[in-house]
Amino acid sequence: MTRMSMFVAAALTVGLLQIPVASADVVVLVGGETIEGIVRETKTQVIVELDVGTLTLDRESVKEIRKSHTKLDELRTRRQKLRFNDVAGLYDLAKWALEQGLTTQAHVISQEILGLDENHEGARRMLGFEKHDGLWLTEDERMKATGHVRYQGAWMKAEDAARLEGERKQQADERAKEDRLASMERSVLEAQREAAEAKTEAERARQEAESARENQWWRAGGNGYWPFNPYPRVYPNVYPTAGSIPPPKRKPSAAPAPPSPPPAAQGATQKTRP
Repeated sequence: MTRMSMFVAAALTVGLLQIPVASADVVVLVGGETIEGIVRETKTQVIVELDVGTLTLDRESVKEIRKSHTKLDELRTRRQKLRFNDVAGLYDLAKWALEQGLTTQAHVISQEILGLDENHEGARRMLGFEKHDGLWLTEDERMKATGHVRYQGAWMKAEDAARLEGERKQQADERAKEDRLASMERSVLEAQREAAEAKTEAERARQEAESARENQWWRAGGNGYWPFNPYPRVYPNVYPTAGSIPPPKRKPSAAPAPPSPPPAAQGATQKTRP
């Protein structure tokens, strides 16, 4: 172990030992909730040291503080009994903390162990390191070193990621093509509908114009003009003149069939034949 590693380990150990160990308590809030941790009190605040950090409460929100022995308190007690350079003891303490669910403290102790022995296998693995070609690498470093890439949140071979990305792009292109075809079909149907509506509207307008022209013809007496214009200078174009209104188009009626001879006449004709 280098002199620098020994200095770091000693500093960490001294720092941990100098933290005052308060009683392990259970804090009961006014609303009935409970918080378990190591408590330090001031005149206006109650400070609770938890596994994940420190929680500061106003004294008015605390109903009572119950003395209790917590896992954090046990961890502090065990840590105080170890020497600063006891690598084996520290590793056992880190494993105990991990088993008790004190993950943050276990990682802190593992970092302390690496300050004493940077190649300690147990501490390295506890922090997520894996050995590759003689080097301790994190998971991301090891996966990159072995030709893996992260694709959609998962590690995989680079060629597999490229294949999946190609399939994804192909599917996206096919969906885009289908969307374009569907849009074109909708446009064609819309154009056909508009054309049909325009044709219907034109036919209706033609029928209305034909009906109006026929009504105007008969209002003019059937001759296509009015008999006189009482105000020719004031309304020169109000009353149509002769020949200005074409007669309405009417379908020619079929010629009536010739009447059939009476039955008696038919009999008489048959008798005269030799």
